[in-house]
Amino acid sequence: MYTTVELKALTPFTKCYEDPIESMISVPTEPPVFYPVRYQDEDYIQGMKIILQPDGTPWVEGNLFLLWRAGQYPKLSDQTLGAEAVNLREFMNVMHAHNQDHLDFKGREFERPTYVFKAHFKLAIARNEKDAEGVNNKIRSMIRYYRWRMKYRNFIPTKPPWKEKISHIAHTDRYGVTRFREVITTDLTFPKNKEESSDFIYDGGKLRPLNKFEQDAVIEGLIIVGNTEMLLAFLLALFSGMRIQTVLTIRIGNVIDADANDIATYPIKAGEGSLVDTKYGKQQNIQVPGWVRHRLFTYLQSERYQRRKEQALERDDTEQYIFLSRSGKPLYVSQLDKHKYKNHEKGSAVRKFMRDTLLPLIKARGHDFKFSFHDLRASFGMNLVEERRELLTQGKIGYLELIDYVAKRLHHSSRKTTMSYLDYRRVNQLVHEADTDYQKHILSLIENQ
Repeated sequence: MYTTVELKALTPFTKCYEDPIESMISVPTEPPVFYPVRYQDEDYIQGMKIILQPDGTPWVEGNLFLLWRAGQYPKLSDQTLGAEAVNLREFMNVMHAHNQDHLDFKGREFERPTYVFKAHFKLAIARNEKDAEGVNNKIRSMIRYYRWRMKYRNFIPTKPPWKEKISHIAHTDRYGVTRFREVITTDLTFPKNKEESSDFIYDGGKLRPLNKFEQDAVIEGLIIVGNTEMLLAFLLALFSGMRIQTVLTIRIGNVIDADANDIATYPIKAGEGSLVDTKYGKQQNIQVPGWVRHRLFTYLQSERYQRRKEQALERDDTEQYIFLSRSGKPLYVSQLDKHKYKNHEKGSAVRKFMRDTLLPLIKARGHDFKFSFHDLRASFGMNLVEERRELLTQGKIGYLELIDYVAKRLHHSSRKTTMSYLDYRRVNQLVHEADTDYQKHILSLIENQ
């Protein structure tokens, strides 16, 4: 079977015949061959997965493809690269199970490797045992690999690996005008099992916004538990729309004090050019209410935080993580810090806290709902929509201004994603509350704890 392993403590290099030459490498031949090398930036390689063949040796072409993907810009996330490796591993295991050469395209269509891989999932898709989009992601990884081989490795299939079709996909721009973009599709992917449900918002995942009563139950549960770090993390997500990787990689230098009751917002710089992670490293100035900043600032002065900080990796004070474990480890290791920590934590402590502590407590208090941390982002978005909807009703802003405001606060690249928040409110008449009013409400809950 093909397997994946994670690369650690490696320093990539390239041949170099011009200054500066940094080292000499020997090739174990008889007689040995020596050649000069120059070391490369290793950030993109540490922690990435490579694929091993059944005999335990690296699969050269597949791993060259993964290294090519790792070096692409904008930089792909670890999760994306890891999924690409896992998808290709599964593809090669299907080929291995069928005793098939994945470069042999001489046969009839159904005998070619790409169609064999698609056929592997047909029954599971028909029985709804597998999600079509999840399977399509595996197939797209395979297609990217073959396209790379054809473009960069001089691979020419004997017969077509797939049939291509040019489609034009409609999308709505910020002015509400429908525009079209050209995409190339193949006959290898499956149609979606069903239409996207109006019970969810699709914003970097399938999200369900919590209504006002559910948001109250979450905050009240956090107050009862008394875990300061979790309360602060949840408040940041619920009142700024931050994703978990952004919340947990905020540093001391990002926090300035504000008034305890200040509901005005102040920016925190995140993404490229900062120490704070964002999705795809996208630059963002994320607006955080003053009262949340005040509570973060107060926490940083506390003995509880100082004890954690004393055990943390020594670094410049402004660069130290706010969210540390009792042993001083970051709850989420940022992209820029991977070389500093053996364990590349991704927020598992938050998920464990929700599963083992918060959700059981909420249920015990008579509330029958579940949610993910990412749902807090959708809840923040719906609170924004509600706040601006009142202004829209009063004629103080126009529809485009409403879309623009929500899109900017949530840092949406596509206005289609923003429109899904407005459509969700129209279809699901849930109880939400204007963001400003809701901040005041939560302030009163926290102050009365």
